[in-house]
This record gives sequence, structure tokens and C-alpha cells, in this order.
Amino acid sequence: MQNLITLRYFACRGRAQALRYMLIDQGIEFVDERLPLDPNWPARKNDPTVSGPFGALPVLHWDGHQVAETLPIAGYLSRRLGQYVGLSDEEIARREMVASSAYLDVIRPLAEMVWQHGAPAGDADWHAWLTRHTQLVLGRLLRFEQLLAATSGAFFSGASPSAADHFVFEAVDWCRMLLGAPALVMLERCPRLVALGGAMVARPQLRIYVDSDQRPTTLTGNPREFEVRSRLLAATS
Repeated sequence: MQNLITLRYFACRGRAQALRYMLIDQGIEFVDERLPLDPNWPARKNDPTVSGPFGALPVLHWDGHQVAETLPIAGYLSRRLGQYVGLSDEEIARREMVASSAYLDVIRPLAEMVWQHGAPAGDADWHAWLTRHTQLVLGRLLRFEQLLAATSGAFFSGASPSAADHFVFEAVDWCRMLLGAPALVMLERCPRLVALGGAMVARPQLRIYVDSDQRPTTLTGNPREFEVRSRLLAATS
């Protein structure tokens, strides 16, 4: 019997895009259910069959099993997809710490920048806030480069990617899209990270997906995202 798999999230990349990549890269058929961020969401989030035990997305359904929260879903998928077979506890922890950092230290802070969470109102204070957060996020890319240089193969997982690679791939893309010139300057210092991105998009299923119109065009559910993105890019150019 074919697996019945649904990944439910909003119609943006947000917390779920790396999870989508994990499934697509392995050629797994699944329902990519995308809910609109509209006035109906507050009512639907109280339905555990929709939003899981915490009233939040993403939620994964696999053969009747429900898993919530981005990083636990990534760990669950890693096990279901056989990415941890034969690995020691230390090797698994290394991959999971990279995925966790890419998500918590890059993707989530950048999402908060798009939503302007904690951003001061004054122009000078806003630029200082942006500079501080940009340095912190881009510094993480250099850490990824150093870890990647200590591995054999194109990926953090060696010859084939795991959750760590999908999350870093997504994190680097967010940096390029939101931070412009400073991100490109940092990536000049990270040749292995750039090569990882090239190796990811060269994978057949991911290539088809990235070249298609299936990937969401927005990073977050902020209706002012493109306005904020323009301001961020102008400020960092």
C-alpha cells in the first residue's frame, strides 16, 4: 500500500521549505497542502486535525501518524527516508546540529526581519539593528563553511544530502534574497557552501522543482513582504 503523506503549511516557504526539499529530492509523492493566511486561520488553528497539538504549522501526516514542529519533522523524515542508517549517534547529532542552526540561527531570524519583529522605528536605529542582525546571520554561513570543509564529499552528509544540506541550502537562499551584497561578499569566502548549492540544484528532482513554478514565491506570510525585502536590499547595497 502506498504511503499517504501530507505536509501542511502556509502558501509560502517559511518553516516548511526545507522539508519540502527533503521529500522532493527523494522522489516521495506527497500532498503539499498550502493553507492561505486569511481570517479563517485563527478558527482552524484550534482544530488539532489541521494544526496539530500546538496550533501551529507545519504538520506532517504519514500513514496516520502526525508530527508537528519543523525540526522534529526533519528528524522523523530523516529516519523514514533511511538517512541515518548505519550512522553513529555522534554522526547523527552532527547532521542535526547543522540543520538546527540553519533553521534557528538563519532562517528564523531572517523571517523575523521580514516581519520586522523588534525593529526600531527611527531610521538610524533601524539601520543599526539591521547591521547587527546581518552580521550575526552571515557569520553563521562562515561556520557552515568551516564544518563543510571538514567533511568528505559535496554534502554535510558526504556523498548524498540529508536534512542538514536541505536546511543550509534554504538558509543560503534566504540570505541571497534578503541581504544582497553582504551575502554575496560572505559567500565569496565560502566556496564549499556555494558548491553545495550547485550540487543540490543539480539533483534531478530538485532541478525540476526549482525550475518549475511549484516553489512558493514568498518567504513569509507578511503581506508587506516585497516592500520590506526592497528596503532590506536597498539598505545593504
